[in-house]
Amino acid sequence: MDWPSGEVFEAVGESILALRPDGRELWHKAIGAGSTVSLGPGRDLYVGNNGEVIRFDRETGVEICRAPVESVAGWIGTADGLFSVINGTLRQLSGSCASTALFTLGDATGYSLHAYNNGRIFGFEDRGSRTQPYDAMLDRLFGVSIDGRSGWRQDQILPAALPIRAIVNGVLYVLGLDRDDALKQKLFLISAVTGDVLDRIEVAGLCQSCGVAVSNAGTIYLNDLRSTTVFQIQPQY
Repeated sequence: MDWPSGEVFEAVGESILALRPDGRELWHKAIGAGSTVSLGPGRDLYVGNNGEVIRFDRETGVEICRAPVESVAGWIGTADGLFSVINGTLRQLSGSCASTALFTLGDATGYSLHAYNNGRIFGFEDRGSRTQPYDAMLDRLFGVSIDGRSGWRQDQILPAALPIRAIVNGVLYVLGLDRDDALKQKLFLISAVTGDVLDRIEVAGLCQSCGVAVSNAGTIYLNDLRSTTVFQIQPQY
């Protein structure tokens, strides 16, 4: 979704569908099955399909550019470009559809990018063996600046599904299990710059499938997605 306009973009079957906020069709394109959709520079739509990324004008659906890429999966869209990790290397796709290798993150088995904020990328690396089945216990949170000058890895957290729930005022709000406390489920507040844990909030008894929202002032609103009860929490850091 494009938040300023309320327009919605999604891959449906073999087409890309653009909808107005009231649900009426804005435009659609027949691209092919298995397309990926991201919003990127210019708030335009970047579609990955069949080894290419194509930029479409958000309002009209007119093609602006296209280029081959190593993979159409795993890109996250930001105003500063689309980012992905391919063979351990962080790559950036610009508004002109040019893909640039920025730097090597490391030699982990795999990387998944989850969020972007103020020139920093956040995600998880799989430290397991390439010859063994995937083990989520070996996932580790990392953050890195897109210029490669600073980065961190956080070993204390075993990430939950969709772990990074918010980024507000330089703080990541991450759901996961505490490796230092018998794998208890908690909401972790983590410095986006250093990776330090600023606070740990136990969510047992509050939520199992947790919904998280954070105000600009840092007030946390927590609920179980199966309940209408909302808890308000003031962090202690």
